[in-house]
Amino acid sequence: RPGRRLLASPSPAIRPRLGCSPLDISTHRTRSSEQTSCPSGCCKVALQVLRRIPGSTILIMDQLYRRISRSIVKIAIGHSFYHGFVSDIMPRLTVMASAASFPTPLKNYDVLLSFPDGKEFFYPAESAIQIIQITDGIAVIECHGEEIDTDLVEALQVCGEQVSISEEVYTYNAYAEGIESAITKGYVMSIQESSFFHSCSAGLTLHLGALVINKGGQLVGLCTGFDRHLIAREMSALA
Repeated sequence: RPGRRLLASPSPAIRPRLGCSPLDISTHRTRSSEQTSCPSGCCKVALQVLRRIPGSTILIMDQLYRRISRSIVKIAIGHSFYHGFVSDIMPRLTVMASAASFPTPLKNYDVLLSFPDGKEFFYPAESAIQIIQITDGIAVIECHGEEIDTDLVEALQVCGEQVSISEEVYTYNAYAEGIESAITKGYVMSIQESSFFHSCSAGLTLHLGALVINKGGQLVGLCTGFDRHLIAREMSALA
């Protein structure tokens, strides 16, 4: 964008290689202090970096993962996979997600929603378009008449306050099946109108749609793009 000073890109040396998430790496480390690589053999460099991360940071990431994992919904649109979160359970089960990389037109694609309690709801293309509303890049999916186990699924709390410069934030990524979810740490670097840039590490397009969470486990943004750093749509702007 004209007039905006681009910030320096973070060193690629601090990023794990694609195929392993930071949560994978922390799991390998905690299981065995002697282990220096994951089963696929691609975490050696990332593990060396992780050893410099304080144990308290790993603990915070684990706590955040446990808190929000009950709210995460996997969204399959055609043959593409995304993730969103449960924003409401009553009076109607509602899911929100970034639509930045959704395929178009949506009316041509079937939709499958997978919830943390194991339940899945399938919507053929002709009815899927009726339950999805997209406004300013944010998709709201209203599930009519569907029920989930409220002991296993919770609505994610959305922070009503604006983020601040240098605020500590975390991204949550639910990758494709077979790859574990990940929590990565960063900081708010700049704020522009209803969006903000943050320094959480990114891997190609894997972070598009990722949830951005504060230390309290509240949702503060959804990643919608990348320009040297991740760009997130601020949730307080949607209130």
